[in-house]
Amino acid sequence: MAYLQIENLIMEDYTINLEIENGESVGVFARRKKTVSDFLKIASGINPGKGCFHDGKEIYDNRKYFQNRIFMDFSHTYLTTLRISAISETLRNKYGLSFNKEKFVRIGKDLNIRGETMIGEQYKFTPAGNTFVNYALAQALEKPNIVILNPTHGLNLPEDIDLISRGITAGGAFNTALIGIDRLKAFRGRLHKILLFSDFGTAHVLGAGERLIVFPKEFEPEHPLFLGSEKVIALAGYERDELRKLHKNKIYHELISVYDIEDHL
Repeated sequence: MAYLQIENLIMEDYTINLEIENGESVGVFARRKKTVSDFLKIASGINPGKGCFHDGKEIYDNRKYFQNRIFMDFSHTYLTTLRISAISETLRNKYGLSFNKEKFVRIGKDLNIRGETMIGEQYKFTPAGNTFVNYALAQALEKPNIVILNPTHGLNLPEDIDLISRGITAGGAFNTALIGIDRLKAFRGRLHKILLFSDFGTAHVLGAGERLIVFPKEFEPEHPLFLGSEKVIALAGYERDELRKLHKNKIYHELISVYDIEDHL
């Protein structure tokens, strides 16, 4: 049985069907960031939504489901200190959580979090530092299943972006990872599937290696996904003869990776 089953979930204008198997990392992408956030809050059991199941039971208000997953938005500030005793006390008293102190300290040193911190009564982190802290916390909480929104928020250096995207999708790090993607390219080759919320009220689950097709904005494809200022991106459900006909009629088209969507919007 899949770790998470979503069957005919209605959200906004979308009907969503998605299965997440144990061991999978799954990305979620939409032009409208609130759509991704709303979906992840339903998929994590924070907000109600009919059709979401774990072990055959609805996930909303499901204690067993909650105990084995963590939801974090890396653009939010969860910690205002790096003092281990204070973090431990807050997690225990406020959330009933424990964490691996040694792992948190080790990751903090590897990321040089203190170099992204102004220390006073409360620690003030740079945007990159805040993401580093959240990543270290997500790892140290040692929950087998994670739901992460804005995973590379505030990061600019390619090596930092690569470290975080690799760290939350690496095999063995987590049982499942459901990720609200803020940069598609950062997750190239690291996801098992991607849930796309189109600009046209449709939701599609694509294999990570699937390709899309780009046309001029004026073209009307059968299955459009995203409409940019000059181009429209669609599902690439065209046979070879159809592609040849497009070429013969000099209709611009380009096959792209799902990770290259943002380059054409």
